Amino acid sequence: MSLSLTFPGGQVKDIEITATAGNDPFPITPGDYTTYILEYVRLSLTTDGTVANRLPYLQLENSSGDRVFTSYWAGPTTAGVTYTTLFSSGFNAVGAGYGVFENFQAPIPQLIIKSDDVLSVVIYAGVAGDSYTGNIRVRAIGGA
Repeated sequence: MSLSLTFPGGQVKDIEITATAGNDPFPITPGDYTTYILEYVRLSLTTDGTVANRLPYLQLENSSGDRVFTSYWAGPTTAGVTYTTLFSSGFNAVGAGYGVFENFQAPIPQLIIKSDDVLSVVIYAGVAGDSYTGNIRVRAIGGA
């Protein structure tokens, strides 16, 4: 059974970031007649032993492939660790002292992602031996 909440500002939707190699972006696009409003992206990056500073960030491109937005880099995530990053459009005052363990937090605006836009999670300097998973929460408006 699936539960979906609908608010005047759209239907809350969670998109799972399945295990993805660190050198591969994870793209999402709303699809026909749907618009997303981005709430947050939480990802957990596990790095291999390759010496490098990995820097997760978000990138939004329009249908022409032009970059419209790039977030701040979060990190660095060094070799041989697992770090969690939260990209959030809301105020998040909860830190490690309160039982929530994000290693990094990066502010983002509430991006409006049109039906043919592409939002990607990207790991700068990520390598094939790295892996990340996570969750993208959006509010979906419209749809066919």
